[in-house]
Amino acid sequence: MSRKTALDIESLGNPENSGYAVVVPNFAFVAIPDAPDTDHLEYLYIQQPVQDQLDVGLRVGASTMDFWHNMCAKDFPGAHAEMIKSFTLTKPAIHTNVSYIYPYVHYTPHVIQQFVYGNEFGADDSISTEVYGNGCHFDCSILQENSRVLYGNADLWHYSAPQNARTLKNRLNEEQRAEMDDIVQRVLGAFVSNMNGTVGVLELHHPLYDAAREALQISYCLKILDQK
Repeated sequence: MSRKTALDIESLGNPENSGYAVVVPNFAFVAIPDAPDTDHLEYLYIQQPVQDQLDVGLRVGASTMDFWHNMCAKDFPGAHAEMIKSFTLTKPAIHTNVSYIYPYVHYTPHVIQQFVYGNEFGADDSISTEVYGNGCHFDCSILQENSRVLYGNADLWHYSAPQNARTLKNRLNEEQRAEMDDIVQRVLGAFVSNMNGTVGVLELHHPLYDAAREALQISYCLKILDQK
């Protein structure tokens, strides 16, 4: 059995300036569907209290804060407003459409394992996992380090799981890329409509929007390129 998911994080720092131990206000996983034409996507979206992360020494970076409060606030105000919610949270907020994930559990490493492995018990060596990040050593590595510092547990998935979505997309030719973009734009729009504003404005830099887009793109790539 195998399980493929796409991960997108939003951070308040970047590895180049601040290392991997940075504040992650919110992040999302979306299960990669068998075909990119379905808008009924399994998702896990988590918002984390910023103050709790600062208290254990997780860092923020000036350039990233400038991005959020200037460029993003101007061009993607919905995503900025969603990120800002984490500044006043006192406990994690978990949003999911997966029935076996209890949304009031505050120990997020187990919740992540439940989604990544696709079962209520979490980690399972019999399940092959692939976690795609848009540059896997950004999304995956930062979230693992964030979890290690915050919870003392970075064992979120098997060590071989991280995959680089950009590498996969770079294998497409121009015609395939155009076809993928057309499909994803249409299906992603339907997914956003299905959500009906329940987790803020879904747009670029909202991690659930970005993870859903990534999941659909990867689904297309795996189908076209016949990846196993």
